[in-house]
Amino acid sequence: MATKSEDVKKAASEILQAGKTEGEKVVAEVKKTAEKATAEVKKATTTAKKKATAAKKTATKKATAAKKTATATAKKATATAKKAATTAKKAATSKKTAVISNVYLQDNYGNSKTFADVEAQAKTHFKETHKRVSVKSINIYVKAAENKVYYVVNDEIQGEMNLF
Repeated sequence: MATKSEDVKKAASEILQAGKTEGEKVVAEVKKTAEKATAEVKKATTTAKKKATAAKKTATKKATAAKKTATATAKKATATAKKAATTAKKAATSKKTAVISNVYLQDNYGNSKTFADVEAQAKTHFKETHKRVSVKSINIYVKAAENKVYYVVNDEIQGEMNLF
């Protein structure tokens, strides 16, 4: 039979995992959109550079009138590249807006922290005591009633610290 403490740990773990999963999905979508936008910008920039280079070569071979035409073409190509970059950036930002959510932990005295703060503190606490071990994964369990945070790093090293 599971104790109340184990039930709390299990519930906290499930909530944390669900939050991480949703956060990872949003981050993946944002990264994918940003990569597409970057590729579009690079493509537009490369095209603009090629057009500008071709225009410059033509301009140096021809007379002053041809130079004016080449300069105008280069300006148009640059303007086109800027428009394409602006369009790509707008597309990247308009497609997906990341939903930002925070989990707050609060005690009976009005003290509160975000879960991100607790996670950062747990990592720092671990690094202070285990300088040669890198954190690949961390599971955090909060027992607000006891003012304690328990953590397991890399599925094997345990630690604890005060919540507030």
